[in-house]
Amino acid sequence: DGDGGAGTLRRVCVWALEPLHRLTWLANIAHAAHHKKGGELASCVHRFVRHGDERVAMLARRLLTALTYPLLLMLTRWLLHGEIDDPFNEFFIESRSGVPIDRMWHDKFRVREWMVPSFMSREQAAQILATGKSVVFMREACADEPAPSDHAHHLHDLLKPTSTDTSEPGSA
Repeated sequence: DGDGGAGTLRRVCVWALEPLHRLTWLANIAHAAHHKKGGELASCVHRFVRHGDERVAMLARRLLTALTYPLLLMLTRWLLHGEIDDPFNEFFIESRSGVPIDRMWHDKFRVREWMVPSFMSREQAAQILATGKSVVFMREACADEPAPSDHAHHLHDLLKPTSTDTSEPGSA
């Protein structure tokens, strides 16, 4: 080379620019998301999806897709079976214990407003709450198990993660 290695160093710097940019934004997102979980975390990362730098927006979409997968599984279980499996209190629907059966409809479940993801409306959250409560009510108060849906497997298929999926949740 005859430049004392400066050409090689320059190539390394150019090569490292994109990973450094990505790591910088990952650190920014991690800092913004500190101590958040569930829907609150999804809302935090979702803000970066609308970032003006397309590289940051794409990174945020990939993160959002990965981190909403457990929420989608919880949502599916709630809507199809009326069950909440939320050991880390990440779901936006809360199940309260010790509620007598005659108060189950009004007091057993509620929406945790601060955990509703920002890309979901309050009306959608209320509809999701009502749907799951209806499934629970039929099962527990009426001793009736809802008929398995012929289309439930389609919902499960939609929720299977793919390694190339970088779309925003809820988009086609």
